[in-house]
Amino acid sequence: MATEIKREEITKIFKLLNECKAKLKQGKVHTCLVSFKAVLEKTLTTQMLPSDEKELMEEVNGFLKMLSESKSFKDIYGPVSFHAKDISSSLDFLKQLIRVGEDEIRDNVDFRQKDDASVQDIATEMEAEACRIMQLINEGEYARAKELIADNDILITYIVQSYNRNGIHLRREGAYDSAIAEFEKALIILPDDEGLHYNMARVHVEKKEWRRAEASLQEALKINPLFKEGNDLLKYISVKSL
Repeated sequence: MATEIKREEITKIFKLLNECKAKLKQGKVHTCLVSFKAVLEKTLTTQMLPSDEKELMEEVNGFLKMLSESKSFKDIYGPVSFHAKDISSSLDFLKQLIRVGEDEIRDNVDFRQKDDASVQDIATEMEAEACRIMQLINEGEYARAKELIADNDILITYIVQSYNRNGIHLRREGAYDSAIAEFEKALIILPDDEGLHYNMARVHVEKKEWRRAEASLQEALKINPLFKEGNDLLKYISVKSL
């Protein structure tokens, strides 16, 4: 029996690819590559029509060209040419780039007292640095926290994902005010992430705070007007708030 073609899954791939382009334009190279890795992985596991596959490959190749010409990308990796003709080869090469980028960022972290530290030691130190920055955020020292983070994509990703996970867990536990506080901390570091605004809206929905939920969703849709989940939830609360 043939595998069912789910058009909504194909739509999600294109949406995720558009998010990669937005992150690249913002100079968030590491998060862009991680998202693009998800694009390629989903492409490999999603059944699609030949016409959709052709259109997607054109978009992927266009993005690879955009990536190789990006100043932010070249600042980290230097000149790179993408010649892979299939998704699997592109994915393997991308994984190598992500590892190289992470190693480069680790090498640039100031751990002079441990010049001979292993990669694992450095990763542990980076996690400790992220925890120190999160403590500053928890204490309201936002300016100092942002100064320490600078444009370190690895730290940004770690910190934002930590607060986001905490917020989701607290929402599921019914600790709504605490969940909102976690999402607010994440938004201090990454205010242009529509997913964080959406998660904030989810909490307000469960509290039946319709106007606040709508405001959070409007912020999400300013960032990404094509954000399907955000548009769907906005339609839902527009009915509930009548």
